[in-house]
Order: sequence, then structure tokens, then C-alpha cells
Amino acid sequence: MKAVILAGGLGSRMRSHDPAIKLVKDAELAANSGLKWMVPLEGRPLISHTFTQLCLAGCNEICVVISPNSVFVKKALIDASASEDIELSFVVQPEPLGTANAVLPAEAFVGNDAFITLNGDTVYPATALEKLISSNHDGWVLLGFSISGIVEKSNIDEQRARRFAALDFDEQFVLRDIVEDAEDPQKYAHDGDLYVSFNCNRLDRRFFDACKSISPDPRNGEYQLPDAIRYGVRRLKIETKVIPVHAGVVDLTSRSSIESAATLLRDNSYV
Repeated sequence: MKAVILAGGLGSRMRSHDPAIKLVKDAELAANSGLKWMVPLEGRPLISHTFTQLCLAGCNEICVVISPNSVFVKKALIDASASEDIELSFVVQPEPLGTANAVLPAEAFVGNDAFITLNGDTVYPATALEKLISSNHDGWVLLGFSISGIVEKSNIDEQRARRFAALDFDEQFVLRDIVEDAEDPQKYAHDGDLYVSFNCNRLDRRFFDACKSISPDPRNGEYQLPDAIRYGVRRLKIETKVIPVHAGVVDLTSRSSIESAATLLRDNSYV
């Protein structure tokens, strides 16, 4: 199984200074550059923890999508992967035009194989990734993280968790829609628990056709991954299933989340 890690964003919130938060030199350098995934946590960059979880889940062909201004950290990424048995590749997203646009440079890397997508500023537990990788469903597969699991095991509070895209799926776990900015997200709950997307999906090469076919989000001009999945479901008729998981993630959105992210990794309490 191949993995595509989306790490080409601007990291605007991470670059924003907070005088109340003091960082060590390496963390300050990474934060000032907006490279959230290079912030050192527990002695190594955040992204190297993702490498570890992917390997534990049985995925060792990894492509990192980076921005033109982060090419200088290629060596650091290679060093961060040295302790893992992985094949590491890089591709460049020329402009920060959204998560669906970020997947496109990885088309040659993917070829005709299935692949999974992951956010570069998020560490997902191997137990959840393994369920995604081992699925025998012929279509696309999405991990749906329960709100209760996120609140219990992540450094994300419930109010923010409920702002993530809600997954609307039926009793056979077939995706009906990805609902962003839902007025009443709880209407999509199953047995009282809402499941949301963290862009952790198992896809195939048809996804590139979907990414090339969607229009940019009118709110920000970006091409978004949920829109491409929605296009695949509605226009390409790809049966897409949701795997519900009660697990956490390690989220590194801003400088204020660095300490809590380090605690989760140290205690391994997000699994």
C-alpha cells in the first residue's frame, strides 16, 4: 500500500506568533516557516511519528507532497525516516491551492495502485490506519472518527471537533455525503455518535480524475479533497464506504497545540 502525505500548506496559524508560548530553537524555526510537520516532538519531527505509524500498519511506500519553499528540508525528512523501513519520495505542489490540488503531483507515484491520503500535520494511530489498509472493499474507503473518540483521545475539544466535515452514511456504511459546515451535524449521528473526516482515506487512480473535474471552493478559491470524493460518489458512481473508529489523532494546528501534541505522543494516549 502506498501513502500520500499532504504537507504543502502554508501553515499560517503555526507562523502566527504568541508571546506566551516559548519554543526551543528547532521548533521556533519550523513554526516560523509554517512547517508544522517538521516541529520536533519527543525528540523528532512530527512527520516521523507518522512514518512510524504507517510502518506499523503495513505501509512503507510514502510520498510527501511539499511546497516549493520547503524543498530545503528534504534532507531533514530523509533523516527523519532513517529509522524506518520505508521508501520515501517527494513531489512539489507548485501553489497552495487546496488538498485536492495537493494530491495531483503524486499521480505518477501512485500509478495504478490503491493509496491512502493523510494530513501532514496530523498523526493517526496505526490501529486505525491498519483497518483502512486491510479493507477489501473495491471502491473508496474513508476513516470516520467518532466525536467521542476524538474528545477522549485527542488534543481537540468537542466544539472544534464538531466543525470537521460530518460523514453521512447508511446502515451498510456506504457514504451518502461529506457535509461541511453542517447546521445540525448531529442529524448524521449513528447510535448517538457523530463521525467526521480527517482526510484519511483509501482511494485509487480514479481520484485523480475527480480532482481534475471539480471547481474551486468559492469561499477560498481552493480545490478541496471532500469535493473530489463527493464528485466520485455522485458523478463517477464509486461506492465509498466509511470505517467508523473510536480513536484519537495528534493534531498540530498552531503553537498552542505543541505541548498537548507532545503529551499525546509521549503517553501514546491517542490510540
